[in-house]
Amino acid sequence: MRKIVFVAVLCAMSAAVLAANKQPVALTAIPQAVQDSIAAHYTPDQILIVTCEKTMPKHFQYDFRIADGSKLSYSDKAVLMRLENEQGIDLSYVPSGIQKYVKETFPNATMIEYRRSSSRQDIMLNIDIRVVFDKSGRFLRLED
Repeated sequence: MRKIVFVAVLCAMSAAVLAANKQPVALTAIPQAVQDSIAAHYTPDQILIVTCEKTMPKHFQYDFRIADGSKLSYSDKAVLMRLENEQGIDLSYVPSGIQKYVKETFPNATMIEYRRSSSRQDIMLNIDIRVVFDKSGRFLRLED
C-alpha cells in the first residue's frame, strides 16, 4: 500500500513540475524565425496564446493556440513539430508528396494532425488511421 501511495505522489509531483515548465510568452519574445513562420499563416489577432517550454538545457518548444482551433508546436529552430485541428489542418504545412498520397489513398478522409520528428512524419486522419512516412516523405505504414 505504501508503494502505491508513493508512486501516486511521485506521479502528481512530476505532472506539476512538467506543467510548471510551460510558460505563456509574448509573440514578440520568441525567435524571429518562428515569428516569421507563424506570420506566413496567421495574423496576430488569430493567435490566442503562445507558451514556451524548455525541452532540453538549451532548447525550447513554442506552442500556439489559434482561434480556428488549431494547435501548433515549433522548435526553437523554427521547425514545425506538430499541427492539429479536429476540423482539418492547414495543408500548406504538409509536404505535397504526402498530401498527394493521402488524398489518393483516402479521398474521403480529412487530415486532422501532422507530426514531424527527426526520423519520420505522421498524418492522423479523421477515420482513426495514422499514416506514417519517413523523413523524406516515403510511405512506411498505417497505424490505427
